[in-house]
Amino acid sequence: MKQLINTARLRRSAGLVLLAAFASCAGGERLSVTPSSLQGVWRGEALIGLTWADKDQPLPLVFEIDADGRVSGKVGDAALKNAYVASNRGDFGRALDLATDYVVRGELEGVVVANEPKASSFVIAPFNVVEKAGEERHIWGSVTTWDSPNGGKNEIVGARDMVLRRE
Repeated sequence: MKQLINTARLRRSAGLVLLAAFASCAGGERLSVTPSSLQGVWRGEALIGLTWADKDQPLPLVFEIDADGRVSGKVGDAALKNAYVASNRGDFGRALDLATDYVVRGELEGVVVANEPKASSFVIAPFNVVEKAGEERHIWGSVTTWDSPNGGKNEIVGARDMVLRRE
């Protein structure tokens, strides 16, 4: 009987440790003060990789990131609105190289690309700031549009290899 109690206690403790580890991986908080390294106008493109679009069709992107975390700009031909940049992982997630450092989340107004099978209403763009010797600092990540605010399985436009450079 005593061993059953100890086993149950051990499982409960392990579960709490695991829960704490996952919580420290999470980000998601809107940045109230945006690092100066992110502020400014970033322009570039990503490559669309869906069956209904031409293979590797470029998706033009412009993100203007303000000091308070608000983001304006364009995803394809659609305008960003109510968009913001948020932390996408915590210290533990960074140590394990899970997810990206930042994510842009927002709404879209207009058509992203011609022939969209469904209207894109929301965008999620996870990214890292890449700083390598001999290279200009840039944003690298991906872009996905959805018809619901929290994503889901029904992505509309998916684009990889997003590279944006500051103007």
